[in-house]
Amino acid sequence: MPYPILIILSVWLSLGLLGGHVHAQAAPKVQNKVAIIIDGSGSYKDRQTQAVAQAVALLEQMSQTRLRRWEQGGEIILISLDAMPDVLFRGSLKDLKAIRPDVWVARFKARSDYLRHTDLVAAFELALRHLEGDPRYVSKYLFAFTDLIHDPVGGPAPKKGKATPPPAEFPFAGLAEVAVTVMWCPYPQKQAWLPVLREQGLTESFRIYTPSESGTITLQEPPKPKLKLSEGEQEAQRAQILSGFQTALRSIGLVLLAILILPALAWLWGRWRGPRPPRRPGPPVTPPRYR
Repeated sequence: MPYPILIILSVWLSLGLLGGHVHAQAAPKVQNKVAIIIDGSGSYKDRQTQAVAQAVALLEQMSQTRLRRWEQGGEIILISLDAMPDVLFRGSLKDLKAIRPDVWVARFKARSDYLRHTDLVAAFELALRHLEGDPRYVSKYLFAFTDLIHDPVGGPAPKKGKATPPPAEFPFAGLAEVAVTVMWCPYPQKQAWLPVLREQGLTESFRIYTPSESGTITLQEPPKPKLKLSEGEQEAQRAQILSGFQTALRSIGLVLLAILILPALAWLWGRWRGPRPPRRPGPPVTPPRYR
């Protein structure tokens, strides 16, 4: 192989080694994950129009976001809260841009067979399964349009007009790293939940808005995701990346050194051996005679 081509090939391979090593050391990409829960039960029917309108406005606002802002990643999930909570939409921001709001609104309105009960626990657990991820790299948001009344199939029916506190099995532990916003929740129901939220340490991250508040609030799309590392973790990450650069650069240096040294050694070996003696001419060859 010609020497210039050998140099180019070696440098190309070395740069590929450097890029692969640095990529392996780099942290995962940051991203947003958003879950939206809409209560479809009969107890919430007086607020469903406003709830759906706000959910549509929020999703339309998110669909107009530049993909670069969300790092081309993240996930959005839309859940219907009723007797058997189910996913109405799941996809990326790019997928959201390709679907019209009336598509999932029609699916939401078509669930009339499930309106007699509200399994609040199942809906939040379903949302949490889709909000999984390392909270250092994944920013998690949950918007719930509900009265927070838990009325599952087979359970004791809540007394009409009486506020009910959170059920014992409500997944508060999984919400520690999630920003929760509850809209159009009756004031007595909010009052019943606040003491439990204080006990769980979630009063700042689990915000409940009453109907009078919800009518004046414009929901904002989640901001660009940010890396959430402590100073020690950031320093360790920088040190790891720097170590990767140094290792890869040493590999490049060894390759380039080999490229430079081998021809020099070959030249010195030739000088040490001295000039080759001239070849002695062989005996003359007599061509055969043909009769």
